[in-house]
Order: sequence, then C-alpha cells, then structure tokens
Amino acid sequence: MEAPILKRLRQNDSATQKAVYYQHADRLMAIVLRYVPSIMEAEDVLQDSFLKIWSKITTYDKNKGRLFTWMLKFIF
Repeated sequence: MEAPILKRLRQNDSATQKAVYYQHADRLMAIVLRYVPSIMEAEDVLQDSFLKIWSKITTYDKNKGRLFTWMLKFIF
C-alpha cells in the first residue's frame, strides 16, 4: 500500500476510507457470506468489520503483510 494512502487512513480521511472500502468490500463480503446465512446479516458484519478496521488502522504494519490480509482478522 502506498504510504500517502496509509497516512490518510491514519488521519481518518473519509474519502480515502471510502476508496479503500470499495476496493476491498466485495472480497471481504464473499468471505463473510461463507459463514453468515443472510445478506442482511453479512452486510452488518461487514460494516462492523470496517468500523474495527478504521479504529485499528494505526496498528497496521505494511512490513508484516498486505492490508487486505491484515483486514481479515477483523472479520467477526
């Protein structure tokens, strides 16, 4: 991930959060749907996951792996 994007995420920049959300939401939703029986519940899980991701973004270390992989730990 580019350093400027990560910097803006850490500053809670809503436009950057939105862009990253749309970049990863479909793949994360596909994973959530493997475990959650309904679309409505899956959407709630995904939303809660992104709230956790944004609140913990300062703990992400790009030297330890990709952002998407790090985001997976906040699903459920």
